[in-house]
Amino acid sequence: MPSSPRHRVGPVVRLCAAQYIRMSTDHQEYSPVFQRQAVAEYARAHHVRIVSDYEDAGISGLKFRQRPALVQLLLDVENPKRKFNKVLVFDVSRWGPFQDVDEAAFYEYACRRAGVEVIYVASLSQMPAVRGGFNRSMQRFDEIAQPVCRSLVFFEDVR
Repeated sequence: MPSSPRHRVGPVVRLCAAQYIRMSTDHQEYSPVFQRQAVAEYARAHHVRIVSDYEDAGISGLKFRQRPALVQLLLDVENPKRKFNKVLVFDVSRWGPFQDVDEAAFYEYACRRAGVEVIYVASLSQMPAVRGGFNRSMQRFDEIAQPVCRSLVFFEDVR
């Protein structure tokens, strides 16, 4: 019996992402190379293709206007012809920190409103159980816990 031709059901969803890299002068351990490697590993493991790159190197995260790559990324997110539907960031501290703790959440919401998901590849907030309304609380927890964990590892290594 001849087999029937195979037809695709529904649209093909392409997983394309932009990556946002930020290196401040006070977090030297998170070099752009290190962040790119972590983002690339995540992308490979989740079958995501990186199609756009934004980098603010040696820039403090405190003021939005002083981060031209993030400004451009958010402008591109609003463009209906953008080539990505996700933004991959090493962790929430690379996306923020801002003077107002809700500012990072506002920019993430602007992405989500435009249909673009922000994914922190090295963050607890990417666990499915903490998505949704609880997500921002977990991100804030990450902002506080990550420096503490780094300090504990440092002191353990010094012993």
